[in-house]
Amino acid sequence: MSLTCRSCSAPIEEGAIDRSRGLCRCTHCGTLTELDMQAPVPQPAPRSRMIRAPVPMPDRFRVSYPGGKLQIAWPWMTPKVLVMLAFCVLWDGFLVVWYSGALFASDGFALAALLFPLIHVTVGVVLTYVTIAGLFNTTTITATRSALHIAHAPLPWPGAGPVEGVTQLFSKERVHHTKNGGRHYTYELHAQLRSGHARKLIGRLEEASQSLWLEQALEQHLAIEDRPVGGEITRFG
Repeated sequence: MSLTCRSCSAPIEEGAIDRSRGLCRCTHCGTLTELDMQAPVPQPAPRSRMIRAPVPMPDRFRVSYPGGKLQIAWPWMTPKVLVMLAFCVLWDGFLVVWYSGALFASDGFALAALLFPLIHVTVGVVLTYVTIAGLFNTTTITATRSALHIAHAPLPWPGAGPVEGVTQLFSKERVHHTKNGGRHYTYELHAQLRSGHARKLIGRLEEASQSLWLEQALEQHLAIEDRPVGGEITRFG
């Protein structure tokens, strides 16, 4: 009987199985599992059905099982956040110099000089908040056997809270166009709900494998049969 890791779905090598103690350790993610909790790898389906290949767990993700729940967490910090930090320092520094000159000018300040950069102040506040969140925030998804809970902390962020009635999870790709005509891609995890509505759970993931692995791990924990959804990332093969 072939065994797979319950955390990352990677095959368990024979040398990592301790049958005398009834334990096995995944050489990919390090998860220690009792053998009686393992299930055999699904047998190949008829050619009319295509089964998704397992997606390895991304390095950024950390998995734990507090109280039998599945908990997946990852920090927001990436090299792009450092680029944003440098930009915010320049942007906010310009505004500080501008207002210092307007307020402490020897001939008094002009109201127009204070009002003119208000749009820039608004942009600066938003960019600064996003950058600070990128430096310190962590997203945590907690899954029971019937529901999910999403948390973004320590700074508040939209999309946090409970998610109930999930019948299917699926991943989407988003294309973002730049001013110079280029484009880059981000990936999102969505949930199909029992009510018939769809809800975006996680956005702005940098790699397709991150969204696909979340989809895979959460569906396994929730015992949801994987089914294709229109518009999702192709992941069968």
